[in-house]
Amino acid sequence: MRTNTKLEIFLKSNPALFVFFIFSGGISLGWIFIQFIQPIILFTLLIILLLLSFSLKKYFVLFVTPALIILGILHIYFALCRFPQNHLQAMHRKNIQQIKGWINSAQYKVNDKHRYIITVDSVLYNNLWQKSAGQIYLYQGKYPLRLKYGQRILLNAYLQEIPLPGNPGAFNFRRFQQLKDIQFQAALSAENCQLLAGSSGNILMQKAIIPIQNNIRSSIEQNIPPPAAGVVKALVLGERQDID
Repeated sequence: MRTNTKLEIFLKSNPALFVFFIFSGGISLGWIFIQFIQPIILFTLLIILLLLSFSLKKYFVLFVTPALIILGILHIYFALCRFPQNHLQAMHRKNIQQIKGWINSAQYKVNDKHRYIITVDSVLYNNLWQKSAGQIYLYQGKYPLRLKYGQRILLNAYLQEIPLPGNPGAFNFRRFQQLKDIQFQAALSAENCQLLAGSSGNILMQKAIIPIQNNIRSSIEQNIPPPAAGVVKALVLGERQDID
């Protein structure tokens, strides 16, 4: 009769700790050897190990242990490698000197502290221009103009990490923006922004949808006093920036 090994005894007595330690070990291995990871090979091994663990239950621990290690390796791999190599997230933000991109979204506020989303297409990184990807949240400081959808700009602003909430239960604005592929923010001013020739974006947005939104917004602001105007814009246009 086969006796249980120490690993099997530990699994039966502390299953949660067993999974935690083995999975964490896989994450550590993935962090060290991330450049050599081949996800297709690991997926194949994982499927084989899982099939063996359920078909040969006598050796369940023998097969499930490396399977948990592979899961940990794949977890850290996809957590760190979901961005392309030229994505802003893959660059050291302090070495990004200038940014070229276009206005993908504009939120106009009654106090002129407008908010924009810029889609990045190239950056000056370590004194070398190169193609890039990603989006940046811009908040308007001392800038006299309203930027419009599709306008191309050259930005000299220092990129900042989007701050985390001060209270544990507060709205996590950083996570909210990351879900929209927005990793950094920057202040917009007359000194760090230069308008470029040409335009980008969707022609339908530029010629039809944006003008209609502007007309609706203008009608609301002219005919409805604040703060009710902010509520109406939130309901009609989905713009919540004027709601306190």
